[in-house]
Amino acid sequence: MIDPCAGQQNITAPGGVAVGGNFAGTVNFGLTPEQLKQVTEAAVKGSTEPLVTQIRAIGKTLDVTEEAAKTLLKVIGEDPNVSEDKLAEALTKVATDYKRLQFQAKAAAALTRDNPIAQALVTRAEAEIKDGPCASA
Repeated sequence: MIDPCAGQQNITAPGGVAVGGNFAGTVNFGLTPEQLKQVTEAAVKGSTEPLVTQIRAIGKTLDVTEEAAKTLLKVIGEDPNVSEDKLAEALTKVATDYKRLQFQAKAAAALTRDNPIAQALVTRAEAEIKDGPCASA
């Protein structure tokens, strides 16, 4: 079975849209490393309500929903290998992977409309993407 969380793949969809490769940049979230750590810890604990403004801003910056931003923050917050000074970089990477997986699921769905088995697999993959299978990776 292929691990969707391991390595990078280049994906080309009908119409010439390409997604993939290794992302080398880090998004500026407008937060200090300490503030980003605070938001990340809140996401892990499930106590994000006091920091909803920052989470919405992070979601907007990453172009993901507020719920997706919370999940992504939780993913990096639960990784013991991510130091405070690397939180922004890790969040950028996990968001890039998340969006790549979303795109792959949409592209697969567009290609499998007439195949019920493939469509069931796409539905399952979309659920896995939503629930964050990479959280334990």
